[in-house]
Amino acid sequence: MTPSNSTMISFFQQLGKVFYSVAMADNNIRNEEVDKLKKVLQTQWLGLDETTDSFGSDSAYQIEIVFDWLIEIDWNDSEDVLNEFKFSGKNKSELVLISQLESILSK
Repeated sequence: MTPSNSTMISFFQQLGKVFYSVAMADNNIRNEEVDKLKKVLQTQWLGLDETTDSFGSDSAYQIEIVFDWLIEIDWNDSEDVLNEFKFSGKNKSELVLISQLESILSK
């Protein structure tokens, strides 16, 4: 079962929050961390699937969009981000996404 565009967009938005939270763990996001996120986005996430956002761009750009937005608003409510990120295995699409994430993160 292939996840829908909206599922993938939500997934990538949640990843943006997770990556922001990791970068913000020391209460400081360095330029090197932002640069690394952008490089990893280009090499690992773009082209991972065929989904697009409402502008026709690769859905994976949602990672960077959310990350940058959270920097801009100086978001500091990252304590619950992992709980929010848990998909709870509610359906096959979510299980596929979690499996893909585990595979990428274990490399």
